[in-house]
Order: sequence, then structure tokens, then C-alpha cells
Amino acid sequence: MTRALPALGAALGIAAMVACSAGRPVPQTSTPGPPLPPLAATHDEIAALDAQLTADRDRLGLDAPTADDLGAASAMTTAANACTPDGSQACTDVCTLATSICDNATKICDLAAQLPGDAWAVERCDSGKATCAKAATRCCDCAG
Repeated sequence: MTRALPALGAALGIAAMVACSAGRPVPQTSTPGPPLPPLAATHDEIAALDAQLTADRDRLGLDAPTADDLGAASAMTTAANACTPDGSQACTDVCTLATSICDNATKICDLAAQLPGDAWAVERCDSGKATCAKAATRCCDCAG
């Protein structure tokens, strides 16, 4: 019986520790950021914006960006047109489409930035930037 007492005491001590710590919250080492959207949802949003951008690019009669265009695009921005249409309806339409393309390219790049390391998203962003640059040039050509 005397041998059983130390084992019983140890078992009761362990049980008390488990019972006391069971309801305690686990401390967090850092503050969590906002939850990230699911990858598939972000890809779907990029694909929808890219489809709109492509439709506008086709309306302008611009070619899809080439591999060379994509290589140079990573350093580009998606700044809005710096040119003002000349007042003709045709030029106004060109510049409106260019603005739409650049706006969608900006949205695509913002979404791609939420997916670090996602090569597809980066490629869609670079394609959008290259298309934006071509569309802005087309607007400036008709405006000037």
C-alpha cells in the first residue's frame, strides 16, 4: 500500500494540472491579419477582369501582348491616360476603352499582389500592364 501512495499522488497531480489548464486560452504570439480570400475566388475575379480587359483590347484592335511585351511589363505601371481626347467621338471612345483597360489592369495587379508566388496571377498582371500601355498610346495618338 505504501508503494501505491506516491503513484496515486502523481496521478492526482497530473489530473489537477490538466483540469486547471483545460479552460485557459492559448496565448497568441502575433495578431492575425484579415483572412485571405480563397485562392479559387481570387483567380475567378482575376479571370473575369481579364476577360473584360481582353474584350476592350479587341474593340481597340490591339494585339495580345507578346512574350517581349510581358517581360518589359513587370516594370510598368497601370497609370491612367495622360492624354485628353480631341473632341471627336472616335477618339473619346478610344480613350474611354483605354481607361477601362488600365482600370482593370490595376485591379488585376492588386489581386495578384495578394497571391505571392502565383505565376499565373503575375502573368495576368503583366499582360494587363502591357495592354494598358498600348491602349494609352493609342489614346494619346488620336488626341494629339
